[in-house]
Amino acid sequence: RKRRKLDSPKPDADNAIPFAAVENRLEIRPTLHKGKGLFAMQMIPSETYIFDYEGEMLSEEEHEYRYPAGTLQEYCAQVAFNCYVDARDPETSGIARYMNHGDRPNVSKRTRIRGQQRTIRFYALEDIAVGEELVHDYGAHYWANRCDFVAE
Repeated sequence: RKRRKLDSPKPDADNAIPFAAVENRLEIRPTLHKGKGLFAMQMIPSETYIFDYEGEMLSEEEHEYRYPAGTLQEYCAQVAFNCYVDARDPETSGIARYMNHGDRPNVSKRTRIRGQQRTIRFYALEDIAVGEELVHDYGAHYWANRCDFVAE
């Protein structure tokens, strides 16, 4: 399998290979230890832009109000210093909320800031085979206050 080196140039979503009609190419299904997961229904080539992390945009103040210190944030991701995307509501968020953590990620997360627009975009780090679960590294701060996680 082809795997991109983490230090190689990263494509911008404007010139990356798009992963068209995401709904028909990905499937949400149960996983053994992680609840639901996101699986490829077609091969996803390395470097492919897959989707954005979608949900309610929160300011720093809104985030602190909704998630006081010590509160678990299952689907909330920081986009910038004072900006968060909260995908806790499946009705207002996208399919990316079902992507699980993996110690050997096959998907990378990139923050994109253009003027007032702030987005989190996901790209394939390697060729992802049909039936393979899409996973990314949630990062150390996600696990900092957790003692309930299941090791892979």
